[in-house]
Amino acid sequence: MLRKEITFKKENIMATFQDSLKNAFYGLGANVLSATSRICLLDANGNPIGSDTIERVSSYIYTKEDMVDMGLPSGTLWCKKNIGATVETASGWYFSWGNLDAHAKGAGYDFSDANYNASDAASISGNLTLVQDAARANKGAGWRMPSKEEFAELFDATNTEYVTASGNVITGTDKRTTYNGVTGLLIRSKANGNTLFFPAAGYYNGTTLSNEGSNGLYWSSSFYSATNAYYLYFYSSGVYPQLNDNRRDGFSVRPVI
Repeated sequence: MLRKEITFKKENIMATFQDSLKNAFYGLGANVLSATSRICLLDANGNPIGSDTIERVSSYIYTKEDMVDMGLPSGTLWCKKNIGATVETASGWYFSWGNLDAHAKGAGYDFSDANYNASDAASISGNLTLVQDAARANKGAGWRMPSKEEFAELFDATNTEYVTASGNVITGTDKRTTYNGVTGLLIRSKANGNTLFFPAAGYYNGTTLSNEGSNGLYWSSSFYSATNAYYLYFYSSGVYPQLNDNRRDGFSVRPVI
């Protein structure tokens, strides 16, 4: 029997490499988050046999700048930017639920029933698997789309609060603020003070981009029905981390680890 144990740890995994090799192959700083695999033989009771193990650092590496630890009870780490965005205030790409293809703003893609029904995503009848996950496909192994429960945890008032760019807590119904010139949600961890920004990137229905600069819509990996899936929604009247809407529409995606 073989068992593969995956653990995540912060360490300087490049310390044994020469700087020239590190820059050539990775182009990263020393502090990264890596996944390490330990493979060992087990007896019939599931206990390790002998002391020999095989350890390796997996091929996917995350820079600390990519992720934010919000001190959540689950330990989930959130990506700092939307899929397709180069900075945290950029909209990034748009996706229909369950489809891996990314569509840039203004690219002319038609988020229509016809296109969605002709895709493999139309037949999905449960929560997205990693094979169907747009974050995994477009950002790499280890990343994935958040579940509706993870959205709920992030926006739970016991864990985080909404703040302005200057750090003042927002207590009114409208939780949006302007951050580096962009409208969106700026949320701050009550556990460690770290922040995440979600730009109001709007959404696509057909070829029309609506509500950019006012509303934010972010897909989760959670299934609702044959036509709808769960998503995060915010606008002037509040924040709703577990609404559901038509799977064909083009929403933003914010990955987690």
